[in-house]
Amino acid sequence: MHNYLASIDGSNVRSIKVVESAGAEVNAQTAGMAIIKITTKRTDDGGLATISVDGDESFDGRSATPRFRIEHRSGPWSLYSNGSYMKSHREMDSRTVNSYEDTQGTVHNDANSTNNNRYYSIVIGSAYGFSSTDYLAFDAIVSNQRFRNKGLNSVVKQSQKLPEEQYQIDSYGRSDDSSHSLSSQYVHQWASGNLSLSVFAQWDCKKQQQDQHRSDATTYLNHTQTDAHHRLLTADANISHRLPGSWGKIDTGGSCSFWRNSDDTETCRFRYTEQTVAAYLSWDWEKGAFNSSLGLRYEHKEVNAAIVDSGDNRNTYDNLFPSLRLNYELNRSHGHSLRFNAQRYYRLPDMMMMNPFVQWEGDYSYSTGNPNLLPAFGKTLSAHLTLWRNYSVKATYSNSENFIRVHEREKDSNVLCSTYANGVHQRGWQIEASAMFVIGKSGVLNLNGQRRLYTLTYGQQHVHSYLWMSSAALSYRLPYGFNLRVSGSYYSPFRSIQTKEVSRLSGSTGVSHSFLHNALDVSVNYSIRKQSTINTATSGIMSCRKTNSSIHKLNLSVRYRLQWGNRNAKVKTNTANGIERLRM
Repeated sequence: MHNYLASIDGSNVRSIKVVESAGAEVNAQTAGMAIIKITTKRTDDGGLATISVDGDESFDGRSATPRFRIEHRSGPWSLYSNGSYMKSHREMDSRTVNSYEDTQGTVHNDANSTNNNRYYSIVIGSAYGFSSTDYLAFDAIVSNQRFRNKGLNSVVKQSQKLPEEQYQIDSYGRSDDSSHSLSSQYVHQWASGNLSLSVFAQWDCKKQQQDQHRSDATTYLNHTQTDAHHRLLTADANISHRLPGSWGKIDTGGSCSFWRNSDDTETCRFRYTEQTVAAYLSWDWEKGAFNSSLGLRYEHKEVNAAIVDSGDNRNTYDNLFPSLRLNYELNRSHGHSLRFNAQRYYRLPDMMMMNPFVQWEGDYSYSTGNPNLLPAFGKTLSAHLTLWRNYSVKATYSNSENFIRVHEREKDSNVLCSTYANGVHQRGWQIEASAMFVIGKSGVLNLNGQRRLYTLTYGQQHVHSYLWMSSAALSYRLPYGFNLRVSGSYYSPFRSIQTKEVSRLSGSTGVSHSFLHNALDVSVNYSIRKQSTINTATSGIMSCRKTNSSIHKLNLSVRYRLQWGNRNAKVKTNTANGIERLRM
């Protein structure tokens, strides 16, 4: 998002609208997410090219990411392309201590891992305008990621009943992922509305290997090879039409999708298929200082998540998802407004949660997925008061189901297993206050504070989770055209089911400057954050894990922007995509 916004010429922006809560026209899984709508001005011929390089040097390694973006419009044709290449090297240290109540023993695991990652992505697209009201756009995306990991675990076992034991575990992992997608969109506009038809197809291939070897053994502790193939196809049709007089606007449409995952190891084959058919209708109405949006979305979903030769695990879901948005301008000239949102939504597990393959994290702990996970449904209500445009208070109440990562001790052993389960019920409030202060003619200070008060229930366990979050950000224009940015955030300690996390503190400061008539931007940023610590307690085992990752980081960013023809040229692009790809 940051790189996309930085590539837009501000003089070509007609309006920016932020919708705090997605309505019926989008997938019900996106409830609670904000949507940013940017409308540009003109459609004359011209083009834009942006080249940037981001690099960082941190406590645990380094990375470099060059990017490019090209747009050109000539007559009815629009051409665009963007791409990025990232290469990183990271080293991470962690310490895990498991304490066992029955044996009065402990296992200390000091782990050091070295990760090398390489990733690239290229997008090539084109659009053709048959007239001022009709255009067809299509694009293709190719991406590839290569990941290499080496690890060394030093294990010390101590017990009152047995002598101390020390050994090491060497691990090696590799992953090669490739992804391809094609999408197309047709848009027809008329005086009071528009029609949009789109299709999206994606296919992925992933090959993984993980080996672990104990220093005092002659055989592998763990050897896993995974071959995965994912397929996704979606189609959408949407119509928007403004009604006569002051009756507002109607949006309606439908979508369908088919998703298939095939994951194989030497000993297990996992298949996941998901078919979805959806339809929606929403009505937007505005009169004077009051505007509203009322929507209803229907989704029919068929899911089959099963291990091959173990029978089917089919589930069918039919659900209605109503949504309501009410906005009232208390005083438009002073910037006073009141907003109210209500929505029903659901969350579906991703592949990491459902895949039943075992991932060992040493010889005393492992994780696995749960193919029997069911969707988690919820409801949310929120009220947002804004005063003088710069000060706001927001209260949100949610009552929802959720997934949980459950930690269990294997019977008659000291092995700790973690998996995912349904059954968590979460309800409570989130109160948020924010303020923006203008400092003279050169600075802006943003302050934000949140208080979360939730009650979590899982089986016979009831946990009251309280969390404070606060952040501050200062932007200030220094002499000679330099810009200063300083920010910081704090998260208080909080509890969840089976886990406790300590407080988190982070901060950053940066300086930027523009050269060559604002065509070249250079920025330097330094950030620091506190080491993370997570405590887990279950079945007579107390586990404490501390991770030392990216405590200090120095980032350098250089961006060059070149324009030709009309600087306000508007390029038609394809906006079709598949929301399900985020769960692949």
